Amino acid sequence: MTKKLLLLLALCLLPALACNLTSSADDSQSPRSNVPTVPIIIGGDREETPTPTQAVAATQAPTPTPTTSSSSGSSGSGSTARPSFSDLSFSSSAGGATISAFPQGTKDVYIRWNYANVPTNTQMTREWYRDGALVASNSEAWSASWGTTGRLTHIHLYDYTAGLASGNYYVVVKLPSYGVQLDGRFSIAAATPTFTNLSFSSSSAGAATQSFPYGTEEVYARWDFTNVPTGAVMSRVWYRNGQQIIARDEAWSSTWGSSGRLTHIRTYNFDSGYGLEPGNYRVVITLRDFTGVAVESTFTIEGNLGPQLTSLRFNTTGNGASGVAQTTFPAGTQAVYAIFDYANIPLRAEIRRVWKYNGTVIIDTRELWDFNKYGTNGTVTDVVLYDYTKGLASGSYDAEFSIVGQPGVVVRNSFVIEAVDEPDPTFNTLSFGIAPDSAAQSSFPAGSTLLYARWNFAHIPANSTLKITWLHNGAVVRTDTATWSLGSSGATSAGLQNQQGLASGNWSAQVELEGYAATVLVGNFTIEAAVVPTLGPIEMSATKGGAISATFPHDTGNVYAQFNFTNMPSGTPFQANLVSVDSGVNVQLSGLWSYVSNGRVSDLWIGDPTGPLAPGTYTLELSASDYGVKTSTQFVVQAPTEGTFDPLTVTYYVPPQLDPNAIEPITADGLWEQSTVN
Repeated sequence: MTKKLLLLLALCLLPALACNLTSSADDSQSPRSNVPTVPIIIGGDREETPTPTQAVAATQAPTPTPTTSSSSGSSGSGSTARPSFSDLSFSSSAGGATISAFPQGTKDVYIRWNYANVPTNTQMTREWYRDGALVASNSEAWSASWGTTGRLTHIHLYDYTAGLASGNYYVVVKLPSYGVQLDGRFSIAAATPTFTNLSFSSSSAGAATQSFPYGTEEVYARWDFTNVPTGAVMSRVWYRNGQQIIARDEAWSSTWGSSGRLTHIRTYNFDSGYGLEPGNYRVVITLRDFTGVAVESTFTIEGNLGPQLTSLRFNTTGNGASGVAQTTFPAGTQAVYAIFDYANIPLRAEIRRVWKYNGTVIIDTRELWDFNKYGTNGTVTDVVLYDYTKGLASGSYDAEFSIVGQPGVVVRNSFVIEAVDEPDPTFNTLSFGIAPDSAAQSSFPAGSTLLYARWNFAHIPANSTLKITWLHNGAVVRTDTATWSLGSSGATSAGLQNQQGLASGNWSAQVELEGYAATVLVGNFTIEAAVVPTLGPIEMSATKGGAISATFPHDTGNVYAQFNFTNMPSGTPFQANLVSVDSGVNVQLSGLWSYVSNGRVSDLWIGDPTGPLAPGTYTLELSASDYGVKTSTQFVVQAPTEGTFDPLTVTYYVPPQLDPNAIEPITADGLWEQSTVN
């Protein structure tokens, strides 16, 4: 379209356009305002002289967004092959890279697409929408200069005065006479994005680090961002010693949000055997299409300085890394931790640990360095020499740790376990519970099948004899003995079990170490008497909590049971059996008790899930079979006073979980879970 024709069109449309024009439209179809304004036409969906091609041109964008095309509809010009559109994309120039997110203030957005078999003079329409409102439209005949097959790149939406308005744009291009349509989306940012505070760490949430040790396998880049639109192309370039080693473009994901902190980007090398190459690294991160949005920083991977083992010391816990080292430990010490520092340990290194007792080797072990656990630098705190049964023997201990094949990489130290006389054995703090480590109890519910006696012990000699006696109401019911093998000091437990349930009454347990009267401990507990649930007489009503009745009209449909109950545990299996011989009804309902333990039920649904209750005499039985309790009643559904019973005229209710016609998802009503209709 020539500039003269555009000017003529503007002059012709000026009176009609005195309303709600946008600065990015040449023929706005937005909703009209009743308040006239002075029209200013400063932009539009413009055509430039295209360069037709005879084959589909390749998109220049690194990551094109495919679009669909349609060729349905009636033929309008007699061509033998049907027209088609495909591969729609947007850019800031006719031949530029594909862009789906443009910066604030963008003045030009080009739309490009492939076409095939389009006859000359075929009418083409274009509609541009912003945030759901039409902002520009165009209808024109297909030019012979474009050819029938090629790629169109000269159409663009523009506003050279104020820039195109920010928002989410949708564009649809059509050949109406052929039913061909192609559409696409892009956005123009409402605010300027920023990248700031780039830092590096060995993990996504770790402390910021500028220098990483030799052997580091991965380094995370983390930075803050604001106002980044989805689809904006993020470019990342990594340099080592001034040479580019990684370059990547990636569309900004909606899952990252528009503002926040990105922490998942990293460089890594898990295959070299020594991690990332040593050197000076620089990382530059930009938004490709947003000038000035960039952040960069540097970090270093240190070179290999050779492995080192230093500062071997001992403590009774691994936390001794920051505590006072010990060289003397009291008699009975069960575990001594060897703590040492290390640096520059290579992958696949082998460490040797030698322990001596009074000059004699007692342990000599080799194992591969656990690089995933320890890395190349740090402090080992989990190497331990132990005897949790008798405690470490009194005497002198030597430890020597080394890296195999690395002469001089060795660390040594010694400690002593003192010798003292053992005090008398003791038992104390006897308690009872449902598990070895549960809260202490003095009373247990009826039907309990397993409980434990728990107590502490100290200075117990190996191979002594433990005796446990259980008494019920003063009578011995069980005595157990065992050879002691649980170590000198600690805590232990012994269980009492009966799968049919321990008897109700007063119980006691006596634990002792035979030959040591001071160890005798006695404790008492009770097991409560069983309480049997009860079900009161059943009363019936037509509604939940309604008036009590034993007779109901023919159009009642379903009824509700009301009754008192006591001691009914939650989750108890509960059943209903509804039978009417004269109406042929036999329904079984089942579920788990969901009411409180004591009270009154006034809303228990009773009925036939397959239809309304027919006239007849009904017997209803409710039962909790686990406890052998049940209750029953009878009620009558009367026949119609005139005519015959027609179930189709009766409105009735069925709990959704029992209704075979219920539509998912459903919300259960009441305790019934299953029904059987015979």
